[in-house]
Amino acid sequence: MLINADCTLYCMDGSGYKRQVLEGVYWADTTACAAQKSGVSDNTKAVLYIQGRMLPPMEPMRDIVVKGICTADLSGTEAEVSAKVKELRTRERCYCVLSVSDYSFGGLPHFEIALL
Repeated sequence: MLINADCTLYCMDGSGYKRQVLEGVYWADTTACAAQKSGVSDNTKAVLYIQGRMLPPMEPMRDIVVKGICTADLSGTEAEVSAKVKELRTRERCYCVLSVSDYSFGGLPHFEIALL
């Protein structure tokens, strides 16, 4: 499998987000536009391929993935975490986990994470 990036995975837990750095992943950006009556909407998405690792349980639409290695601490009270996530989204390329597919079988076991 090709490797072209590192990323940071933030999984929601009871007191904020738990950070996990994933080095040596394949990151594929996809960009699409849709023409609607209200204008053009930008549907920037990404797909992340992770080979040969076990991932923590992930919750789609709650967990966050940042392209690159990020050291932000997203823990604290609910209000603090919300403010930290908002700040992180302005500074980094953040994506929300849309779905996780487990292909941990065959000759190339991997996980595929669709990001929005």
